[in-house]
Amino acid sequence: MCPVPLKTELVLKKRLGFIKLAINHGADLVPTFVFGEKWLYNLWNPPKSVINFFRKTLGIPVLVFWGKFWWMPRAPEKGKRYGLVYGKPIATKLNPNPTEEEIRAIHTLYVAEIERIFEQYKSEFGYEEDETLVIV
Repeated sequence: MCPVPLKTELVLKKRLGFIKLAINHGADLVPTFVFGEKWLYNLWNPPKSVINFFRKTLGIPVLVFWGKFWWMPRAPEKGKRYGLVYGKPIATKLNPNPTEEEIRAIHTLYVAEIERIFEQYKSEFGYEEDETLVIV
């Protein structure tokens, strides 16, 4: 998630493994979005050079966060709340060897449902009407 006030980022664009796993087992996917997560902690945004160093050296991004008393999440601000919203289940058909096209088709449905959840429920959780969800 991103601490920018009118932008919520969700890392999902290249995440296809869970889709393939669901198809491999014929399991339905239930899109889920956690509202308010970006307000739980303060997030340090280091310079790009620091981010790139850790990505190249360790293969992971830098994530430094803190809340109340450093480790404890913050309480919701007035007019905002945290919550979990489940979307409409997406059925998959059992296939031990799905094609890239099949995986991407289910992924597209999943992302569309996440976007629908966000748009439908954002105002109930204290998000601004012009807040956008960016899939990265």
